[in-house]
Amino acid sequence: MARIVLVALIFLPLSLVLLSLTGTVNIISIEAQSIQAQDYTTLKTPTLPAPSLTFPTEEDLYNYYTQQGTLDYNNIFMNLTSNATGIPSHLLLSTFSNATYLTWLSKSSSNLTEVVIGVSNDGGINFTQPISLNKLNSTGNSSNLHIDAAEQGVFVTWQETDPQTGLSNVFASTSMDAGSSFKTWQLNLNQTTAYDPQVSDNGFAWIQSHIVGGPPCPEDYIFDPRANQCIGPPDILFHRGW
Repeated sequence: MARIVLVALIFLPLSLVLLSLTGTVNIISIEAQSIQAQDYTTLKTPTLPAPSLTFPTEEDLYNYYTQQGTLDYNNIFMNLTSNATGIPSHLLLSTFSNATYLTWLSKSSSNLTEVVIGVSNDGGINFTQPISLNKLNSTGNSSNLHIDAAEQGVFVTWQETDPQTGLSNVFASTSMDAGSSFKTWQLNLNQTTAYDPQVSDNGFAWIQSHIVGGPPCPEDYIFDPRANQCIGPPDILFHRGW
């Protein structure tokens, strides 16, 4: 049986080179592993002191606000839902400069969930009466609410799901006049079901699938017995700009 011998050889940095009698070269590198271990041991650690944490009493808060001289402690709290109907949930806050936008989901007495928004243009001192952003006579339950305030306006998006079929649409509502007026429209195309909307300063994005009647269903479509529709593969769409 042939014997494998170690012959002389060129030593690479931190590498082992084995040469067999047949001329085959086997290189076993330990360089990457050594560097990885070295990097781990030399990772930078935090050097700044930890923040302090206190739990002020109501008296401490009163003294703080009165000493600032800019706020009336007795008027710093506001109930935005005092004149609104429904049970609020999923509250979101977005601001830009002095504009403050509070939006949330509100469950009505008919058990449908709608999107509500309140607007302040003086840094939160005064707010408008909350309004619903959903289309009139909407029969879907709203969810997946998102908001983004930017220099050019405020942009809200959400998903509405039909409680009977389970199919969904995604909607956008925008204001280009600091919340004085809003426009609401459907983002996804006709004959689609859509979900998971997102929004940023540059546009809206969501997932949608084409739907057709069935069965039988076209190739790559899945039959949904609840909706009695064939649902196609999902696509990601982006609505650019304003």
